[in-house]
Amino acid sequence: MASQTGLTRYNGSMGGIRHFKIKGLSGDYAAFVTPISGDRIKNSPEFARTRENMNEFSGCGIACSSLRTGVAPLLTQMAGRNFTSRITALMKKINLMNQTDARGYRAIQVSLYGKTLLKELDYDESLVLRNLISAAITVSHNETKESAMLTVAPIQADVNLSVPKGATHYRLIHMVSVLSDFAFDENTGYYEPLSPELNEKSVIAYSDYISVKENGTAPVEVTAQLTDAAGLAEAPVACIQSVGIEYVQQVNDTYTILKGSCAMKIADVY
Repeated sequence: MASQTGLTRYNGSMGGIRHFKIKGLSGDYAAFVTPISGDRIKNSPEFARTRENMNEFSGCGIACSSLRTGVAPLLTQMAGRNFTSRITALMKKINLMNQTDARGYRAIQVSLYGKTLLKELDYDESLVLRNLISAAITVSHNETKESAMLTVAPIQADVNLSVPKGATHYRLIHMVSVLSDFAFDENTGYYEPLSPELNEKSVIAYSDYISVKENGTAPVEVTAQLTDAAGLAEAPVACIQSVGIEYVQQVNDTYTILKGSCAMKIADVY
């Protein structure tokens, strides 16, 4: 691979050479255009393994999209720039843990393997929850999985909070979203959710606004209740329980979220 040092720049390819950027590296790079056609990749026996990898990667992308849809109401506020790529990589790890289905068609069993891989994932690697609030956080759920509880130990403002400049209050956020397992469907030619009626359901619950100067004397509890979600306990789905905090500034009766003052993580997958 060559590195371009001259001033001439163009888009696309010329003379069998293409120029491109590499994320994280400076300068322009060049490489020969591949002589392999798309039709050859799709049909030639020598690219069978490539097609298998492409099919499963597509399925991981579909599962990632469903996860994003489930947490969409808070995605813009909480997720970092590389959230999608990190989730897709974890979906691929989940996909590879399937030892039953044929290669190229392995199901994405989030309900079995996502419990360890997704748990404790921060939505934004550069703004993690533990850096904004250090009080002990406990999560739980009932047997039907429809109701989940967030409990935060009594919060001492000067000990447990990292209050951004200008913040007057904060509130705790508790979200539960449902993500189905996915399997390849020969009829559609795509990966499909095994529980489409439950997939992407979600609920968000908030605590009251609490002054950043207030020292708590009791735990803060926030319950999130999924509706129209009967059968969760038996279905091939994972419930993704996320907890977070947002700092705000109060002006009269209006609370404004401050930039860079929010964080969320996946506290449990059940």
